[in-house]
Amino acid sequence: MESTTQKVRRCRKIRLERWTLLFFNKIEREHPGTRLEVMLEVADFWKDEKNKRKNQEKLELQKNGMPISGRCVVNGISTPTSVIGFSQTEHTSAPLKLIKRVKHNERGKAEADLFCLIDSQGDEYYISKNQCTAGMRQMIEDTLTYSELNKERYYYLSSRHQRPVYI
Repeated sequence: MESTTQKVRRCRKIRLERWTLLFFNKIEREHPGTRLEVMLEVADFWKDEKNKRKNQEKLELQKNGMPISGRCVVNGISTPTSVIGFSQTEHTSAPLKLIKRVKHNERGKAEADLFCLIDSQGDEYYISKNQCTAGMRQMIEDTLTYSELNKERYYYLSSRHQRPVYI
């Protein structure tokens, strides 16, 4: 006899170091410019919060989160907790849906320059602005400076992410 009760899935709160956003090659081929659109949104959101913003709408967006329009995932190394025998593991999220600036980390402690990425399954990935990969930092700087990205394949990806599925 099968149970008719639904299982309640709790969202996971995962802290990532050495993180990067990964974009799918197939999506970029079918819809050129998707990666740039997402990065323009992320780069605008990434700008220093301390700058005075005149637009109240942008302030609300920072507070409530920004939907991510293109299909991408976040990948990084989870930080170990104080549990004995716990090792670092690599995590890749489901497709991301929302990015928001938060003041408290996954354990409720205050922290500066912290973002929370929420995927389609409701899992929360906490990332710090200064703990991204060099390729991700370069992608953000290119987007902020030139409003475009290098078209060379794997240009922003480290060797461990260079797979045919990603661009």
